[in-house]
Amino acid sequence: MTRPISGLDVPLAVLVARQREAAAVEEWNRLHPIGTPVTAYPGLRPEDDPGTERLTTCTRSKAALLGGHTAVVWVHGHGACIALTHVDLRTRATAGEAAEYRHLLDASEAAFAQMACDHPEACTCDDGGHP
Repeated sequence: MTRPISGLDVPLAVLVARQREAAAVEEWNRLHPIGTPVTAYPGLRPEDDPGTERLTTCTRSKAALLGGHTAVVWVHGHGACIALTHVDLRTRATAGEAAEYRHLLDASEAAFAQMACDHPEACTCDDGGHP
C-alpha cells in the first residue's frame, strides 16, 4: 500500500518508520537536554563489533530527524551526527566532565576561563587551550 506525498508514492511502511523516528526525536528532546552525558558509538554498536569506537561524551545539540528518516544527535568529540540507536545514556557525569561540559556549552563561563589548563593535549577548546 502506498500514499502520495508531493507527487510520489511512498510505501506505508516508510511513512510509519518516519513517524516512529520523529516520535523518538520528540521523546529524546523532552527527556534529555543538551549536555546529557552519553556513550556514543559512531560506527557499529559494541554488540555488533566488540572493538568499536566508544565516545564517553555529552550531547551538543537537540536530537533531529536526518533526511526525514533517522533520529540523530550531535555529541562533543565527533564531527558528524550519530543515530540515537547508537547513543546510550550515562546516569551521570564525573565532576571533571561536568565542568568541561559546562565550558563546552558556554565558552564564556568566566570561572572556567580563569583556570590553568593542565591537559592541553586533550583540550577540546577551539583555541587549543585555556588562557
